[in-house]
Amino acid sequence: MSHITNPASIFHYSSPTCLPRFLGVSMLDRDLLSFRDAIHYDSLIVGAGDRQSDGTIRIGSETRLYNIDPQFVIDYGSLAQHDVIGQLFAMYPHIVQVVAVEKYRQLRTDSEGGHVCGISSGRKIADYLLRYGFHHLLLAGLESSYGLAWTTLYRKNKNDPFTAEESERAKYLVPTLLYRWQSRWAVRRAELSLPATLLPLTAREVQIAALKANGLLSKNIADRLNLETSTVEDTLKKIKRRLHVVGRKLCAEDLQKFRG
Repeated sequence: MSHITNPASIFHYSSPTCLPRFLGVSMLDRDLLSFRDAIHYDSLIVGAGDRQSDGTIRIGSETRLYNIDPQFVIDYGSLAQHDVIGQLFAMYPHIVQVVAVEKYRQLRTDSEGGHVCGISSGRKIADYLLRYGFHHLLLAGLESSYGLAWTTLYRKNKNDPFTAEESERAKYLVPTLLYRWQSRWAVRRAELSLPATLLPLTAREVQIAALKANGLLSKNIADRLNLETSTVEDTLKKIKRRLHVVGRKLCAEDLQKFRG
């Protein structure tokens, strides 16, 4: 994991004031509803980002809010440098963190060395969270080949902290949910970005090519598009011939080179 050298700029927002419509949201909504049966929450954020070469994280525009004022996310942009829990996630994204907001006041960051230390700047985050009525949070996420993804659950009842058992559930449930979302979003984004009119392929072939270039197996593509596996495999052979791909797998670069 990359060492964080500048905690004052760990998180970069690609669109801090815009919370766009979420592609694949119905699937995510269903998952989160079932997830709520395992761990109840009052509010929730789901987000995604990419780790940059300098160790910072660029927060993408694929953000989902549940029962949270969008201003909450906008305000966070000016406070990220004080967020010890966020910095811990950047270093150890697979660890579930359960925090009582009042405990934030006991945490601080060393803005010079980039290390998480103990005592003081956490009070700014605590005041910010309490301003929106949040007393407890649970942060869980993952880092995969698709990038980083996370969800933060919030509770407003001061006397209702997240338990060790709920942390254990989140450890196994959240990565599965987020990975499904990441993979679906990546495939959908690839489909939307391909210029079908510039490729020597039909619309259906473009769709199959995009899925294959994103790593799906022929059987998975067939299931996704309601086709026979043999049909997908035959189509992929045609695609490779038309794109002059010989002796190797189809990749995203084979599709991108046809852009005008």
